Amino acid sequence: MMGAGLNQQGPIAMAKKQHGSTLIEVLIALLVLSFGMMGMAGVQSVSLRGNQAAYFRTQATSLSMDIVERMRANLTAVGAGDYNNVSGERPRRVLPQPVVPAHRWRPRISMTGWRR
Repeated sequence: MMGAGLNQQGPIAMAKKQHGSTLIEVLIALLVLSFGMMGMAGVQSVSLRGNQAAYFRTQATSLSMDIVERMRANLTAVGAGDYNNVSGERPRRVLPQPVVPAHRWRPRISMTGWRR
């Protein structure tokens, strides 16, 4: 009774019955792998789009902070309306005119020991 319920055919007969089963298994495994790779490509694409949007947001924040700092440093031009253009051109007056004439502040620099 040791062999009860087992197939009584020899190993050669069983090998003939399973002749194409390994090829089907390989094809199914390849199909599952290809679906996995397509899913990974989709995730990568979404990630790149999100990364690019974050980069653009960072650039916009940096540029807006730059223009605000420039406007704070150049209140004369802000009051004159030089920053009201949206064409991207530079304002007419980039920096305010010096209040003290150059012939008065040059001797002060030479007294401090500053040299070129």
